[in-house]
Amino acid sequence: TANSPLSPLEAINAHKAYGYGLSGVGQVIAIVDSSFNSQHQELDSKTPITFGTIGSATPSSYHGLAVASIAAGEADGTGLQGVAPAANLHLSDYTYYGGETHLPNRWAALTNDAASNNAIAQNNSWGIDYMMSSLQADIQTANVSNAQGMAQKLTSGSYKADAASINAYVQALDNFQKKGVVVYAVSNTESFSDADFQAAMPELFPELSEAWLAAIDIEPPNTNNNLKHTRESAPCGSTAAYCLGADGTNIKTASYQTNSTSSYALNVSGTSFVAPQVSGAIALLAEAFPNHTPAQLTDRLLASANND
Repeated sequence: TANSPLSPLEAINAHKAYGYGLSGVGQVIAIVDSSFNSQHQELDSKTPITFGTIGSATPSSYHGLAVASIAAGEADGTGLQGVAPAANLHLSDYTYYGGETHLPNRWAALTNDAASNNAIAQNNSWGIDYMMSSLQADIQTANVSNAQGMAQKLTSGSYKADAASINAYVQALDNFQKKGVVVYAVSNTESFSDADFQAAMPELFPELSEAWLAAIDIEPPNTNNNLKHTRESAPCGSTAAYCLGADGTNIKTASYQTNSTSSYALNVSGTSFVAPQVSGAIALLAEAFPNHTPAQLTDRLLASANND
């Protein structure tokens, strides 16, 4: 039921990258999510790298599988194709504690593991719906550090955190940017006037700004003669300098059904499915420009985007 006649791949010019022979081969995309299934036909020729315990997909919960299929679903002529179909995957689950007391310490550990496995992008299609501008106001009112303010908001959202664990997570993300680009989905709440605070973390921690991308959902025009695009999520807001939009509205993703490796969901929508398009695009660029740093890949992707 999508309005646009374009496929999401065509909307981001992925077909032109394929025309140059790019597929993401040799690249690793880290997917931080939950509810995975690497036996699905879109992923079954890959050998994903996993970190710690990862939740398995169920018929009612397959978010990680869906996100992974958009980033790197195989070009096998059936089902769908991801942006970087030949890329491999690093899978980790943000909902599981290991031996950590605070979840951000776990996020730091999975980020470090992705870096050690040379992931070129870390995809984060998850977060708390709370605007960066609101958190900044809370921090000022409470007269606490940025790490303390973020920890308090995460804890109130059922992600147990303290300032030390936030600082560890920030350090891991900063270290990761020496090897790859961090991609965060912006909130789906259209009524927001700003991005959520996790997608906008460089506003609190400027050291994260060199290789960071935020992703919003923009539906293309419903005809080739209509130039009007529709925002279907929160705006870029605070993330404007490092924000990209793509079509994540009413698209097709891999899904899970018991005893099936070829099930799909139709008319799926959200920034969760825009972020992996951005992560896949980074993998294609890294293949095309192997000597680029993550910061240079980020700049090249932003510079090539349509800023009309």
